[in-house]
Amino acid sequence: MRADGPGGASWLDDAVVFYHVRVERLSGRLERLRAELASVEVEFERVRATRDQVRADRDRSIVAGPVPAPTPGGEDAFGDDVPAGAGLASPGEASQAPSPRPVRQPRGPLAESAVRLLAAVGRPMRVRELNEALGRPEIRTQQETLRTTCNRLVREGVLTRVKTGLYTVARTDSGREGVA
Repeated sequence: MRADGPGGASWLDDAVVFYHVRVERLSGRLERLRAELASVEVEFERVRATRDQVRADRDRSIVAGPVPAPTPGGEDAFGDDVPAGAGLASPGEASQAPSPRPVRQPRGPLAESAVRLLAAVGRPMRVRELNEALGRPEIRTQQETLRTTCNRLVREGVLTRVKTGLYTVARTDSGREGVA
């Protein structure tokens, strides 16, 4: 039994064409989604590994105690050289020429974790990405707290703002990444 419509084509033929086009579109969409899923899975594993490393660093820091102050003529907690006499002046030397800029240390566990993560990753990161890698809840207030901390670390010379919302570890005078 054939039900012909205008132009001699059956409505069933039209339905076959309609669903054929629909299957082709969905097939293409499914292929793109599978490719995106593979990309997200790779990024997920990278972020999870970074989070686990930062968590392990934090746990070692908690067990080892607070980050020690730098030793003049040695290395700071981040492995950067500290010039002899950096930031140290006896009361009688206060009127002499200013000493080299003292090495800044991040204050607080969030600042320490952020600096360690940025140093370990070795590339600029956005606040949202940094927040996620630190394993913090993905809510606005948490991200804003981290943004405020990063901005303070920029003012202190510990981090550099590459562009709005994108931070990296400041370079030292020797050109190495580290705490300035």
